[in-house]
Formats: sequence, C-alpha cells, structure tokens
Amino acid sequence: CHTSGMLTPNGKEYAQKIPREELTHLILKLLQAWKEPLSHFNQHIEHHQQLPDDSLSKAKQISNMVHELKTGVEKV
Repeated sequence: CHTSGMLTPNGKEYAQKIPREELTHLILKLLQAWKEPLSHFNQHIEHHQQLPDDSLSKAKQISNMVHELKTGVEKV
C-alpha cells in the first residue's frame, strides 16, 4: 500500500495519546494520499461498461466521502 510508510497509531489507545494537532495532521496526510488513487480508480472504472451501475455509484460515493471528510478535518 502506498501509505504503508506513514507512521500511524496502532490502536485506539495510542491514537488517544497523540496530541490533537499531530493526529489531525496525520489524518489529512492520509486523506490527501488517497485522493489521487481514488480519482484514478474512478476514471478507470468509468470505461468499463460491464460493471453494474451500483459499483460505479459506490466508487463515486467513496471519493465524495473522502473529500467531505478531508474538508471537515480541515475545519477542525
């Protein structure tokens, strides 16, 4: 995975011990790291007419959720 090199907390207890700003920054880095792969994935599957419409819809929904999450975390 392209984000495997990022140091992330291993479990809820460790995440709760990280200062809030540091954890927020880490979350933003992870969301940003997935932006391009999700976009590429969406572009790729749009060209496959044999995929069911619900699969295409789900892929777009996930990308939208990542974008909305990133926007929300930036506000925090």
